[in-house]
Amino acid sequence: FMGEHYMEFFKRIKNKRYFHISDKNPIKTYGYVENIVNQILFLSDKMIFEKGKTFYYLGDKENYFIKEWSSLIAKNFNVKIFTLPFLLFKIVSIFGDILKYFEYQFPLTSYRLNNLTSDNKIPIDEIFNNLNYLSINDATKKTINYLKVKNEF
Repeated sequence: FMGEHYMEFFKRIKNKRYFHISDKNPIKTYGYVENIVNQILFLSDKMIFEKGKTFYYLGDKENYFIKEWSSLIAKNFNVKIFTLPFLLFKIVSIFGDILKYFEYQFPLTSYRLNNLTSDNKIPIDEIFNNLNYLSINDATKKTINYLKVKNEF
């Protein structure tokens, strides 16, 4: 259930190739698969669809700061994440932009750096407030165990 983007995130942390960006700690909305499934089942079981509403935002009840979540992942792998200055990331991302111009794939571009340092909070619908959610700690542990069983690590 993990997209390649998130798989790569976990792998980078495990392999000590992920770094915190100084002075940046964006907050993001994520959704652990079991929590999302519970929300979908809640909607289908209760048939709670507001008249005229065509979509519902799904996700974990809490938003996460990237530094805290990545540190939690690192703790589960017994690795340490180091912090590097934003200016270094900016310079490297410009280098990535230049390489992209020549059709060479590079892991960091200005576009990607902007995504990494920007908040992305989604307003999860209030009808899900009373559902039971797996905590970020438990969800992270289960995800890592899943990846180990699938021989991704």
